[in-house]
Amino acid sequence: MWMIGPFRGPLRLVASIGEGALEVALALVREARSALEDQEPATPAPEPTSVTVERPAPRPTVRQRSRLASRPRRPARSEPAQPPPAPPVPDTAKTIDDEPVPVAEFGGEGAEEDAGPEIHVDPPWDGYDAMTVADLKARLTDANRELLAAVVLYEGFGRGRRSVIDPAEQRLTRMSAARS
Repeated sequence: MWMIGPFRGPLRLVASIGEGALEVALALVREARSALEDQEPATPAPEPTSVTVERPAPRPTVRQRSRLASRPRRPARSEPAQPPPAPPVPDTAKTIDDEPVPVAEFGGEGAEEDAGPEIHVDPPWDGYDAMTVADLKARLTDANRELLAAVVLYEGFGRGRRSVIDPAEQRLTRMSAARS
C-alpha cells in the first residue's frame, strides 16, 4: 500500500483532467440541444411525393405441381412505408472553416510550461549518497521499518540498486512476518 503514495499526485491529475473533459462534453451537448430547441425551421418541410411501382408480370409456369396447388396462397406484399423526410440543415451550422471557440481552460498559471508533477524523495539520512553498498547493508541490519521503507523508496526513484533494495525488502518482509 505504501507504493501508491508516489502516484497519488499523478492519479489526482488524471482524474481532474477526465472530470474536466466530461464537463466540457456535457456543456457542448447542452449548447447543441438548446440551439436545436430555439431554432425554427427556415423552410417548410417538403411535401412527400408519391411513387408508383410497377410489378413485372408473373412468368408463365411450364408445369404446375400438385403440391403447389395445395399450399395456401400468400397474401400480396404491401408497399413499404415512405421514410419521413430528413430535417433541414440550419444555415447557422458550424463548418470546418469557422474559428475555434474555446469552451473551458484547465490548469493553473504556468501549467503549459510544467506538464506534470515532479516527485522528489530526500535521502533517508545525511551522507547516504556518499556511502558504499557495503556500508549501506551494514546500516540496514539495525534499521527500523520506516527507515527500510525510506531506503527502498529512495533507491527506487534514484539509482535503483538491487544490491541495496533486495536486502532492505527482505528485512522488511521478515519484520512483517515476525510482527503478525
